[in-house]
Amino acid sequence: MKTKQITLTLILALFLGSITNVHAQKNGKSGSVSQVNGSDINSEADKQLQDKLIQKLANSDFSIVQNTLPKNSFGVSVGYGATNDFDRQVICGGIDYQRRIAISESGRTGYYGGVDLSYENIDFNNLSSNNYYGGGKLQVNTAIVPSGEAQLTAGLMGQYGFGNTDNGTYSDSFTGIRGCVYAGLDIHKSEKWSLGFVLPLFVHESFTYKPDFGADVKVDESSLFIGKSPARVSIRHKF
Repeated sequence: MKTKQITLTLILALFLGSITNVHAQKNGKSGSVSQVNGSDINSEADKQLQDKLIQKLANSDFSIVQNTLPKNSFGVSVGYGATNDFDRQVICGGIDYQRRIAISESGRTGYYGGVDLSYENIDFNNLSSNNYYGGGKLQVNTAIVPSGEAQLTAGLMGQYGFGNTDNGTYSDSFTGIRGCVYAGLDIHKSEKWSLGFVLPLFVHESFTYKPDFGADVKVDESSLFIGKSPARVSIRHKF
């Protein structure tokens, strides 16, 4: 509906401009000084009205893009990943909250801060691991179409994690931190809902494992793309 209003506004502005030109040409042929002066006044009034309509068009476009960069949003995501010829499989899910903390002058880029909670189940050979994570993130959303309904996303996330690994005989617990650089795409389906896709680009983990028997083991690992964390799809509610 808003797009149709913008289109009608632009057509009206162009129509008024064409009327102004025709009116000026007719007055130029009359040779009357009074008619010319009247034409100048009318032309100036029409030009001011045309400028106002064009400005309204620009403001409406800005408003539409802003509506796709909501002040607050809540998301639910799920993901799946497999490596080593499906020897290692990861199923994950999570929830997150984001709040806009700044917006660019053009209104096409929003800057967000938020919190994220997630769960991962990892099966690797005969091992099963249940992991829990929580932390904060910073994200940038940039509109890539005039309406703002499609946006590129990029962000940084830091989390604290804990969990356990069980092979049926013994169990190891772990605690630690991980950081992630990610990118994705956000598609706005309505004023209240959007669909998203997130791809981890770089992940670094630093965990300390505490086995039932023996000394603690500290492990630092890094991976590119979906080596450690799978890609996710999400649905977001904007408010």
